[in-house]
Amino acid sequence: MKQKLLIIAGPTGVGKSSISIELAKIFGGEIVSCDSMQIYKDCNIGTAKIMQEEMQGIPHHMIDIVQSNSEFSVSEYKDMAEKIIHDIFLRQHIPILVGGTGLYIQSLLYGYKFCNVSKNNEVRKKYELYLEKHGKEALYNLLKDKNKERAKELHINDTKRVIRALEISELQNGNNIENSVVESKYDFYFCVLNKDREMLYHDINNRVDEMIKNDLEGEVRNLLANGTNFECQCMQSIGYKEWQPYFKNECSKEEVIEKIKQNTRKYAKRQITWFKHREKVHFYEMPNDKNKIIKDIKDWLEK
Repeated sequence: MKQKLLIIAGPTGVGKSSISIELAKIFGGEIVSCDSMQIYKDCNIGTAKIMQEEMQGIPHHMIDIVQSNSEFSVSEYKDMAEKIIHDIFLRQHIPILVGGTGLYIQSLLYGYKFCNVSKNNEVRKKYELYLEKHGKEALYNLLKDKNKERAKELHINDTKRVIRALEISELQNGNNIENSVVESKYDFYFCVLNKDREMLYHDINNRVDEMIKNDLEGEVRNLLANGTNFECQCMQSIGYKEWQPYFKNECSKEEVIEKIKQNTRKYAKRQITWFKHREKVHFYEMPNDKNKIIKDIKDWLEK
């Protein structure tokens, strides 16, 4: 019998955390975070990380597992999360995968294989210079030519991962990621939460304002003071990277705040588009479809 895996996904700011806790209480679940930023210690405010008191006694996994100045790969996530999901299954609980990082979800569902390729500074520098000379669109098109499937998993703005994919592709003379199975080893139910676009953007703006109120600037300053610079993987993310010109006195704090809001809204839009192209997903409009989600999950579990 396949292990059952419930997935609660969707764009940032849609309300995944709160409903996942409610579902965990109803169905006896444990939550496995599927967020590429909440893995980092000391990145709390900018990631809207769930705090201990908000968990309401529900076990949460894959949060605060990596130092902020460290790198973390999809392959590492997959290996760690698979073990945790299996342990939850042995406890006869339902693992609930919660987050918006699509590649993390796909790597678990379809057993992606990854090539372990060491860094090659010479090759990497070549593509960094290519980016500097030709721009991110040309760089992304280069990856599409070399590895179309990998390019689909990355966004044009994620130049760091695009360069890494090109580096691996060149060193391996082939793909760096592939599906190892056609059918998932899990019996999964894939919920994608959505929300009226205007309402979602309004909530995103309010959430950023709340982050600023909670001293996001201070969190970034502390990270920098403790050895996490803007070249680190975690500082390349929305909510953190926008502060770099501010600390160089190149823009105002108000401009930083507006840029974070703008980038977060764009990211949410990209997430929705990405999920719409996945197979075997069930879309729900929040908050109206909450009872329908509960009913549908109950029916799935009783099959």
